[in-house]
Amino acid sequence: MNTNDEVELLEVPGRQYLMIDGSGDPNTSQAYADAVEALFATAYALKFACKRSGVEVAVSPLEGLWSADGPAPRASPGTCERRGSRSIASSNGPTFAGT
Repeated sequence: MNTNDEVELLEVPGRQYLMIDGSGDPNTSQAYADAVEALFATAYALKFACKRSGVEVAVSPLEGLWSADGPAPRASPGTCERRGSRSIASSNGPTFAGT
């Protein structure tokens, strides 16, 4: 860490992700719930396939990136159309095939 109040450039290695994209309200959408369930099922299937090969791989927490067309009124949540991606990063070991 630089203690001289100078800007320091860090190079971080790239990561690979299992990812889903969608739109709507994640609090009420059954399609969203189904997609996240499929995302975790895939991540754990890959984890256990790696484990059978002698490689230990952790499943990272779910991450998200959201955008909206405009602010949702505070009095009526869920009225704003949201678009977003949910992902699980490849933590260590082999990369996910096809990514």
